[in-house]
Amino acid sequence: MEAGCGPEDALTGGILGHEEYHLRQFHFHWGLTDHTGSEHTVNGKHYAAELHFVTYDPKQYGTFKEAVTKRGGVAVLAVFIKVGKQDHREFRKLCDLMRSVEKAHTSCHMKGVFHPSKLLPSDTTKYYTYSGSLTTPPLSECVTWIVMEEPIHVSEHQLKCLRQLEDAHGRYIDDNLRPTMPLGDRVVKASFK
Repeated sequence: MEAGCGPEDALTGGILGHEEYHLRQFHFHWGLTDHTGSEHTVNGKHYAAELHFVTYDPKQYGTFKEAVTKRGGVAVLAVFIKVGKQDHREFRKLCDLMRSVEKAHTSCHMKGVFHPSKLLPSDTTKYYTYSGSLTTPPLSECVTWIVMEEPIHVSEHQLKCLRQLEDAHGRYIDDNLRPTMPLGDRVVKASFK
């Protein structure tokens, strides 16, 4: 699932310094079980799902198309999603929207106000970061990854909203993730000890 965003949604500070990376879109990756959905792992542990906020600096790169051709042209903020006991208030709005998506390549409009920032964990000061690639085509080596240490929690029912989305052939999209890739020579840094 992918959603577009307006230019008022920007990411700045931390590893990005004073540059303003504007939100281009956000999307989710998930698996069939609560232990297989995330594309990133911490100490070998997967989460039920992972949310990616895809951003770029329009002042520096002009267009998103140009940003994906430059090393560090894109910053992706990744948030782990864990199953909790209660509904996540902002995620509930997305579940309501997903129910109106009847088939692949359908677009619909959200009623009311939606705040992507409310899908962030309460502590955004603790994160892992490294230089890597997009996890969807064209897999360009252009990303500064910022992976939040603290997950957000959604209910089992809300996670089911993702797991019940169908592809163009009417089949459930079950493992919507790229397998975790070897670290290779990449260096992962943490903002905390």
